[in-house]
Amino acid sequence: MRGFKKIILTICIMSPFLLFAQPQELLQRANRGDAKSQLELGVWYSNQGDHTNSVYWYKKSAEQGNAIAQYNYGCCLASVGDFKEAFKWIEKAAYQDQMSACYQLGLMYLNGEGTIKDLGYAGVWIEAAVKLGIDNKLYNGEKVAERQLNLVKTMIREIEPYNKEVDGAFWMVESKDASVQKEGFALLQSLAQQKNGKAEGYLSKCYQYGIGVEPNREKAFEYARVGANDKDLYSLCELGIHYAKGEFVAKDYDEAIRLLEIAANRNYHYACYTLGVIYGEKGDRHNEVEWYKKACDLGNVFAFWNLAEIYHDAKLTDASFSLYQMAEQRISNGTCLDLFGDNGARFQNMLGEYYYLGIPPVSKDVNIALAWYKKAATNGNKLAKNRLNEINNR
Repeated sequence: MRGFKKIILTICIMSPFLLFAQPQELLQRANRGDAKSQLELGVWYSNQGDHTNSVYWYKKSAEQGNAIAQYNYGCCLASVGDFKEAFKWIEKAAYQDQMSACYQLGLMYLNGEGTIKDLGYAGVWIEAAVKLGIDNKLYNGEKVAERQLNLVKTMIREIEPYNKEVDGAFWMVESKDASVQKEGFALLQSLAQQKNGKAEGYLSKCYQYGIGVEPNREKAFEYARVGANDKDLYSLCELGIHYAKGEFVAKDYDEAIRLLEIAANRNYHYACYTLGVIYGEKGDRHNEVEWYKKACDLGNVFAFWNLAEIYHDAKLTDASFSLYQMAEQRISNGTCLDLFGDNGARFQNMLGEYYYLGIPPVSKDVNIALAWYKKAATNGNKLAKNRLNEINNR
């Protein structure tokens, strides 16, 4: 499961009955219909590894309205893949301000588990959990939920203007459920027929990358062209890239730049980053750097990486270190999308390199370097793993 946090026992183990009551006494009270005892008996069975009886008593208590039992029962259902039923019970608990249920419900909306993906509702419920103090109560002050809330806000900002109908349709197309995919694709087509530029942009993306449909570069180009005419930011970028590459149209850097600048001037980070790439291909270092800078300001991690590499190669290591550090921090706190999909590992590895080799502006410090290498290695970075092996073999 992508989003589920196994925190059931953290919630329930604090009950005094679990510490002192014998199972037989709990069973008697539970059989008399006491919801709290039913919950505690469910936890007791869970601790014994008896899943069947644990689920039975969670359900009994949940049906009487016990919020913790509703949450625990929902988690049990999710653990066996019944996300729709899990969502129902976790939602019931969340509406009673059960802290963990609020957070989990937000994650389910974020990941589209048991419900249609909805960033708006994801933000509402995760924020509710943050206000209830979930980070202090369950994560010892570590900002786990706050980071998720920042990430949701970043995702909404990334796809502005956020359109629940259009964005929801595309997320349906991304579903692993073929029937949901088909429904989402039909909805996108219907919206595109209504001259919805964002739907046209999403259809271009679907055909370009084979999302919910067989790849078709020609159709991808056509939808990008139509979407660009309707001022969709993604379509403008994709059409610009087609001109830059000469795909289904004569190669034309000037037209590519014109299209991309329309989106970039509306603060679309992908367009700013792409302009940096194009100017780099043209050998125009000044404009390459300026557009990468703007893309960094807007939170594009590809631009952070490329610009840091430019500065590093130019021996401007103070500036490159600052960019590596800033990108890692923003990915870690959720204010920058992890476009590389490595939880910031490549930036963590480079920070390790700077400390290990003593590259200005930092002095050589093997202990700090090791901390960064370990973090990067944990996130799957092979260079960091190799460096750790090298250090350990000395």
